[in-house]
Amino acid sequence: MKNQSLTNFNVPIGTRTRFDQICELTGKTRTSVLIELMERHIIEQGKVLESRNRQIEKVDDTLRKSRRIMSFKEFLRSNPQPNRNGGQRGLKPDRSQSPPENQINGRRD
Repeated sequence: MKNQSLTNFNVPIGTRTRFDQICELTGKTRTSVLIELMERHIIEQGKVLESRNRQIEKVDDTLRKSRRIMSFKEFLRSNPQPNRNGGQRGLKPDRSQSPPENQINGRRD
């Protein structure tokens, strides 16, 4: 077959001996078992990667939402709304234009 490739790798002798014995007892070839193990690993790791990607997407979504909230808060800070007293929220009233307290009550001390 043209869609196959010969793959060689080093294995400890004891591991290879036991693996060959198990393959013989189960009636499977070394190649078929290794391919099955590789495919199983691909599927399992594919699930792990998919889960990891979903988690990263959730974090990205949370960060986008957080940035929108922060932007709104920054908007509020940069555009203070008038409060009940006619001043602006977050700003101290300008006392330089107000008459002294004793003049408001009609008294002069």
